[in-house]
Amino acid sequence: MRKPTVFLFDEPLSNLDAALRVRMRYEFAKLHEDLKTTMIYVTHDQVEAMTLAGRIVVLSTGIVEQVGTPMELYQHPVNLFVAGFIGSPKMNLSKAKSSEASGTGATVRLKSNETIRAEVDAGAARVGDKATLGVRPEHFHVGAGANTIACTVMFVEAMGHTTYAYFFIPRYRDALTVELPGDSAVHAGDQLKLGVAADSAHLFDSHGHAFRRLYKMPERRAA
Repeated sequence: MRKPTVFLFDEPLSNLDAALRVRMRYEFAKLHEDLKTTMIYVTHDQVEAMTLAGRIVVLSTGIVEQVGTPMELYQHPVNLFVAGFIGSPKMNLSKAKSSEASGTGATVRLKSNETIRAEVDAGAARVGDKATLGVRPEHFHVGAGANTIACTVMFVEAMGHTTYAYFFIPRYRDALTVELPGDSAVHAGDQLKLGVAADSAHLFDSHGHAFRRLYKMPERRAA
């Protein structure tokens, strides 16, 4: 018992305040490095999962949705559940229909009538299929010239190091959350165009399964 082969932590930080959680994440990471022992860490907090895990198992109603490293799950979620769970703020998800699809990419039309290109393997899709476009908050760019969505700023949260802006899109109930530099000069009521690079976009079919992104994660260099 003094030298167990596995430690099990069941939501150990759930009752702590925000500052203490940050401190304790560091302590757990240091403990793992010192002991060199396998640790199974159960949490509903995806920030804890992303910062502490070597591999993450995402569970939903007892079913394993995806297993992988934090960045594998972040860059290549296999379905809408994983896409919505991993990431803070969470990924923006917008209903759309396919207007062009192939093994080298797809174009979808949003309810607001704009079209967005995604670099995914959509060879199994057909024109007119229902789909869901996914874009992470940090992958939107203000003032882009192509692959854009026209929106109106609803609310701005200036955090100092970063700014979160919430945009209204016609015919959508949920606002888009966009992460901008801390010194961004955007204000409620501004009408802007948000662009997204095609290789940053995610696309999911009508059943919520992800089309494989053609973006490849950079290889890690050996130390």
